[in-house]
Amino acid sequence: MIYLCIMAEDLSIIQGDKQTQYESLIPQIKALIEGENDLIANLANIAAALKEQFGWFWVGFYEIPIRKNWLA
Repeated sequence: MIYLCIMAEDLSIIQGDKQTQYESLIPQIKALIEGENDLIANLANIAAALKEQFGWFWVGFYEIPIRKNWLA
C-alpha cells in the first residue's frame, strides 16, 4: 500500500509583534492540519510551525490518557 499526502512546502515566517505573527501563522496551521485525522501528526505539524515561526528552543506536546474514574 502506498500512502500519499499533500504537504506544505513553505511556511511564511512573518516578522512583527506576537499578535501579527500569530495572525499570520493560524491560517497556515489550519491549512497544515486540514483533512488530516491523525492527532499526533497534527500536533507534530503545529509544534514544528510554532518552532519555526518563533524560533523557540523546544516546542512539544504531551498526550495524557483519559481514564475512567480518574478522580474516584
